[in-house]
Amino acid sequence: MQFPLFTSVEATMSATLNLRSKIFMLGSCFADSMYENMSDAGLSVNSNPFGTTYNPISLSEILYRLIEGNDYTESELFNNDGLWHSYMHHGSFSKEDKQETLTLINLSLQQGRSDFLHSDVCIFTFGTAWVYELKETGKVVNNCHKMSQNIFNRRLLSVEEIVETWLKQLSLPVFDDKTIIFTISPIRHKADGMHGNTISKSTLQLAVAKLAEQETLKERVSYFPSYEILLDELRDYRWFSDDLCHPSKQAVQYIWEKFRNSAFSKQDISAMDEIHRYRLLCRHRPLHPTPDKLAKLQRQIDAERQRLQSKYGSIILASDNIAV
Repeated sequence: MQFPLFTSVEATMSATLNLRSKIFMLGSCFADSMYENMSDAGLSVNSNPFGTTYNPISLSEILYRLIEGNDYTESELFNNDGLWHSYMHHGSFSKEDKQETLTLINLSLQQGRSDFLHSDVCIFTFGTAWVYELKETGKVVNNCHKMSQNIFNRRLLSVEEIVETWLKQLSLPVFDDKTIIFTISPIRHKADGMHGNTISKSTLQLAVAKLAEQETLKERVSYFPSYEILLDELRDYRWFSDDLCHPSKQAVQYIWEKFRNSAFSKQDISAMDEIHRYRLLCRHRPLHPTPDKLAKLQRQIDAERQRLQSKYGSIILASDNIAV
């Protein structure tokens, strides 16, 4: 009897992207990993202007803020252990000076707003259905910033709550001309416990499936099975990083290649390979960087940039300023 060597996960999507697609991504750190691959392939992409976001309620709140465009104010910050924080932002925005924190937050907000409004493809990566609510306000936070757990209620979102939130979100006119791709992060949330993580991922899977079934969304919403590719197709700890929870670089690369094969034409994939090689050339530095060698490398970079722009037109390459 012949047994299959591995399980292959079909990754077909109705969404069709191209080199000039303007992509906006929100979600877990897996979204950031995919962003790096997209950027290296020459795609126009913005990822997580508020920092990594794991739960679908905070993700929706971020979108509302981007649509409204209202700057954050001092009243929305709090101080803990000498740093000013926002409950909706990653710790990388937290600084000792309140005004510096606000400036960073609002610059990223306005850049993210512009990129979102001008995007034609949105990719949303849900990471967990577990949320933390401030007892004082009942508001779901994006980041607890190591505040005392006594000020939060931890609970599991229901499928219905996620679906209701996102049906309302995607019914806004701003989404009418956007292609939406949902995916579930394959990262295991060990802090939730393995059973808790399984329940969480199952909740997210059911919610996304219900969203994709909606008659009003069928033409615009696709699902990409990044979770299934890692857990069902790769399914071996060799494809995980040292913590055994995050996918390895090789796994992220594998998932990226399945994504681009399902969303882009063969011609665009060939172009992305060329652009990626160009990006690697830009990063190259001679072992012994003499002025002559640096000048020669700069000429190679300039010539390759001109060749690609002549071949593919003015795409993201035009924004590259490589200092050698």
